[in-house]
Amino acid sequence: VAECDGNSAASLQLAEPVVVDNYDSNPTLEGRLETLTGPVISMPFEFPLGTTKLVWTAEDQSGNVGFDEQSVRVRDTIAPTCEAGAEIQVEASDPDGTAVNPQPALATDTCSQVVVRHDGPALFDLGATRVNFTVTDVAGNESTDSTDVRVVDTTAPIFQPALDILTVAHDNSTCFSFTPPTPGL
Repeated sequence: VAECDGNSAASLQLAEPVVVDNYDSNPTLEGRLETLTGPVISMPFEFPLGTTKLVWTAEDQSGNVGFDEQSVRVRDTIAPTCEAGAEIQVEASDPDGTAVNPQPALATDTCSQVVVRHDGPALFDLGATRVNFTVTDVAGNESTDSTDVRVVDTTAPIFQPALDILTVAHDNSTCFSFTPPTPGL
């Protein structure tokens, strides 16, 4: 049993089995994948996640062949890394909520790719909302971390339409009354 060390596999240097023959002190030894006719492997070898069967053959000088099987199991028991990072701050974009797709600062695994999920809403209100991230690897190992998504409103209101400078020409012989337009906010 070996732990996955990258690329959904483990690079292993297996020791050759001990082979004894009644005449040949150094029989030829080969390891093959799965069957007697499978590909010959050389060490170190990248064994994939799961169980791989090796068939070892030993042939002496007289052409006699013996074989035995060995199972190599590679597993992934180490949880991925999940680091949510610092608070995420965004500018408000709509009074009904601001769309944010938060991502953790770090989401990795030594063995395989990961899937990142979070429990944040589709639209965030003004203020801080706690978001919990879950990172899962191919073997089902999980890690979690949390951060806040803070929606802020730092944009000043603007007048629409913009108020222009109003110039009024009048003389003292007439009476004049003016009501400026009401701006929309």
